[in-house]
Amino acid sequence: MTKSALRKLVEQSVSHEVMLHLSDGRKLPIAHPDFVLIPPNGDPIETDFIVVQPDAPTAFDVIALPEVVSASAVRRPAGEADSRNPS
Repeated sequence: MTKSALRKLVEQSVSHEVMLHLSDGRKLPIAHPDFVLIPPNGDPIETDFIVVQPDAPTAFDVIALPEVVSASAVRRPAGEADSRNPS
């Protein structure tokens, strides 16, 4: 996955349930774009990014882009997107 593709996917997490599938078998949900930090500089393929889970805001995962083997995005039911917004 490229950095550009990851940014587009993260943007979808406002209205979609986004799940990253990692090379070690883990699944990492993206609750909302505000819970992901993608550094602006660096190699567009070999860049790490950070995901924070809203149910454990003091815990986070640092993921390397090559670890993401696939992703899925499913539209959330109406009204559910607002409940995931951290603001």
